[in-house]
Amino acid sequence: MAATWIARAQQLTAQARHRLEVEEEFDEYAEEFEEHLVTVLDYKLPEILATKLAHHASLESEHLAQPRRVVDLGCGTGLCGRAIRRLLGESVELIGVDLSACMLARAKEDGAYDALFQRDLLAHLERHERAEAVDVLLAADVLIYVEHLEKVFREAHRVLKRGGWFLFSTELALDTEVTEGRVVRESGRIAHSRGYIEALASEHSLAVLEAETIPLRIEDDVPLPGDCYVLQRDMAKDLRDRDA
Repeated sequence: MAATWIARAQQLTAQARHRLEVEEEFDEYAEEFEEHLVTVLDYKLPEILATKLAHHASLESEHLAQPRRVVDLGCGTGLCGRAIRRLLGESVELIGVDLSACMLARAKEDGAYDALFQRDLLAHLERHERAEAVDVLLAADVLIYVEHLEKVFREAHRVLKRGGWFLFSTELALDTEVTEGRVVRESGRIAHSRGYIEALASEHSLAVLEAETIPLRIEDDVPLPGDCYVLQRDMAKDLRDRDA
């Protein structure tokens, strides 16, 4: 028993250290982050996710007409939030969550978000979002800092309304190069395989509507490949699981 508690304490300490390192890195980067990302690294993921959401939402006009709550996990300076605001207008309630206070300060300047919170994304979902209260979850270029995604997918299923969407990106990893679905790159970021993501989606009743490999940004003068996903809470599977 003692060994189990020690191992758990060591794991929590490592997770806290990792969160602090990420927070400090992006606090230092906040001033130049957006211009460098968009201008130098050719980052277009926010527009890509917004376009994909518009496409899939247009196929379900009844859902689109309802008031919506959108939660942007790892919102940074607000690139995704602004893209979503342009798409959905002022009627949407847009919530931003990020570890970096400096990033959130920049996001606040643009006024795209209705509320901003300095929190770990999983802690926010677990402690601050009610069940079936979110229409859209966004995680653009943020799951690359989360090694184990099981809890993220569990919470995504819990907080999403039935038929709600989870849109996110991962850095590309081949099934042949990963251990337990993931690999830590030399950059320190984590790449996840498509097989791992699809297995998690199936386990948590999230239907994979779209999985597309795209260039996420420029890195070392070449495009960095990643996967862009559109998942939807699977109402039919929810019903089957309930009746089983």
